[in-house]
Amino acid sequence: MLSRDELLEGYRMLYGSDFNEQEVDALMEMADANGDGKLSYSEWMMTAVSRDKFLSAEKLEGVFSELDADGD
Repeated sequence: MLSRDELLEGYRMLYGSDFNEQEVDALMEMADANGDGKLSYSEWMMTAVSRDKFLSAEKLEGVFSELDADGD
């Protein structure tokens, strides 16, 4: 599971302070299909899939694991 705080930390790691926190909130709102305030791996996968191409499962799993600081 990814919390909002974990996503914020991931954005900070990638973009430093040059990102809009509202983008993270919009991502959470869009992707959190069950409304529990966290992103499951399946919700992450559905959000990360591009219309033009699919990212490999290994890459998506790796990014999810990197962001999931507490391992839940």
